Amino acid sequence: MRLLLALLLAVVAFAQDPREIFRRSVEKDQVNRALRQQYTFLEKSVEKEFDTKGKPKKTESTVHDVSILYGHQFRRMIEKDGKPLSAKDEQKEKERLEKFTAKWAHETPEERKKRLAGREKNREKETAFLREIPDAYDLRLVGQEKVDGKDTWVIQAEPHPGYRPKVSEAKYLAKIHGKIWIDKAEYQWVKADAETIDTISFGLVLFRLYKGSRLQFEQARVNDEIWLPRLQRIQAGARIGIFLKASYDGVTTYENYRKFQSDSKIVTVAEEK
Repeated sequence: MRLLLALLLAVVAFAQDPREIFRRSVEKDQVNRALRQQYTFLEKSVEKEFDTKGKPKKTESTVHDVSILYGHQFRRMIEKDGKPLSAKDEQKEKERLEKFTAKWAHETPEERKKRLAGREKNREKETAFLREIPDAYDLRLVGQEKVDGKDTWVIQAEPHPGYRPKVSEAKYLAKIHGKIWIDKAEYQWVKADAETIDTISFGLVLFRLYKGSRLQFEQARVNDEIWLPRLQRIQAGARIGIFLKASYDGVTTYENYRKFQSDSKIVTVAEEK
């Protein structure tokens, strides 16, 4: 009886180990990655820039219809700054579609094989990056919360001193901390809220995220088979180029997910009417 109790306690402790929870979430996400290419959706973005005094300087918004053509995602802008596209912008989108179609409509078997291999390579790189997180961070289970009706574990992630990344992209992890909410039933990320604790430079210092920038991410279950992004947000003090300095708030939401149909087609705004 004591042995059975000890085994049960060990199972419970293992199930609530934040490192194990996170590792399982990464492996579970592989199912999502295989299914994501089967979905089309609407992508709505609002980008705001503020001057050094925090006053709005520039606001831009777009809506893109993201479809699947010839095995690729094609992002077609259908709205700009809250209005339908002008004739000029509509023509640009039409020309983009024509170039896209010309490039992929007559893909050879060899080209398709190469494309799929490249996609798989990128997927492996993304997975390798995610698998780095349990080593890059000290993970701590800080609570349990209900989010959108789902029971979740709340895990605090703090950079692990002395961590050495195995993949180049993981070098940024040492400058970010935050919390992750993971669904108890399916080990999927429900949301994440992260903050930079040091300046992060991308490229040849052409773009920087300063300390205190905030990164948010949310997912939702779709069609009772897959978890897909619902929201991404970046609130940042950033520098672009050498001289331009600005505060930035960018929100992208994803909605109207629908399973791709082989007879789907892209139509113009005029045809939609």
